[in-house]
Amino acid sequence: MVSTYLNTLQQQKTGRCHVIPVHGTFAGRCGATQWKICADFQKAGAVIHPDFKWSGNNNHPSRIAAGKALAAYIDSLKIPPADRLFLVAHSHGGNVALYALKHTGTERVDGIVFLATPFLLFRPHNFAFVGMTMSPYAIAIIAFALFASLFSALVGVTLKPHHFQATFVKWVGAIISLGLAGVLSIYTYRAFRVLLQKTDAPQDAINELCKQYQPPIPDGPRVKIIRKTSDEITLFLDSGHLIEALLTLVWRSLSWVERRTGILWNIIGTFVEEHLFAKLILSMLVSGYLWLFYFRPDLAGQPFAWVFGSIVVVSFILVLIQVLFLDLILLLNVLRFGQQPARGYTAHIRVTSEATPVGSWQVETVPATGFAHSEIHEDPYVAKSIIKWLHLEDGQENRETGT
Repeated sequence: MVSTYLNTLQQQKTGRCHVIPVHGTFAGRCGATQWKICADFQKAGAVIHPDFKWSGNNNHPSRIAAGKALAAYIDSLKIPPADRLFLVAHSHGGNVALYALKHTGTERVDGIVFLATPFLLFRPHNFAFVGMTMSPYAIAIIAFALFASLFSALVGVTLKPHHFQATFVKWVGAIISLGLAGVLSIYTYRAFRVLLQKTDAPQDAINELCKQYQPPIPDGPRVKIIRKTSDEITLFLDSGHLIEALLTLVWRSLSWVERRTGILWNIIGTFVEEHLFAKLILSMLVSGYLWLFYFRPDLAGQPFAWVFGSIVVVSFILVLIQVLFLDLILLLNVLRFGQQPARGYTAHIRVTSEATPVGSWQVETVPATGFAHSEIHEDPYVAKSIIKWLHLEDGQENRETGT
């Protein structure tokens, strides 16, 4: 199918063959001017246009901007209609070439050669940020403990049962401290709920962002994919996929526990809010405990300290784990998408790098050992394979470099 397309193309376009090399990540300074295969293409009769460079930054906005710049560069060359034009892209330069296809002026491209390209796939993520129903409660409990300790220290009251003296002044000070801590912990709870809701995004917006970032895929006959058997970047990406899968599993487990716990909290809260009898029982329990705490702090304080202390410790550990996961997700998100306004929504996008685009593709595998990812454009076998695919012939008279 590929040879039929290129044979027909060569019959229709009888002029010269033009090649634009597109470098990959971290090669923005030197570009593709030093590629050995470019010299081989030129010897075979192709016209090389090595002037295109992009930043080489390893994030999606940089590649999207580079795709737009590549489209403008292609349009500026003014290649005659009878000539053929191909892109030879290495690593993430392949994604730059694909992003270029979104812009006008690239209809002129007859084919793309991908050298060890990690093809990006953007899909909605299934992290349940708003599903963290227990986290606001845990944050509120921790805030209550901190505020109660702070206010009690300011009024000169120690809430520890063995040190608490049941004098009226200190008892009033303790009640005021606990009351202020309770009010502030409620506001802390509300603020954290708002923060979690702001990290949520409508599914339509997430799907639209995935379409925006997803590179287009050209027709199969116009594509040639070459990879080496020893590619350190592929191994690195596979390891990243495994880590991401483990993180997702842990996050789903935490979200499942929180949702079940949240159901219990909501049932209790709804029951207390809607039933007068439940409010009366709750008020009696609180009043009875305060009465016992005033007259027998040794009896009431010790269980309170153990129970409340255990809740604070467990809540702190739970929130700490979740915050670490959330920070890691947001850090990876900033590294991938850059610091731009949509990063709150892009946290809901899962990005993977695949050996081929979506669908069924033929991949030419070149034997190699060691770190071969950055050396694929120096391989004579790769050069010969591309020359054959482009239908270039040794000894062709055109051996000039385009500008």
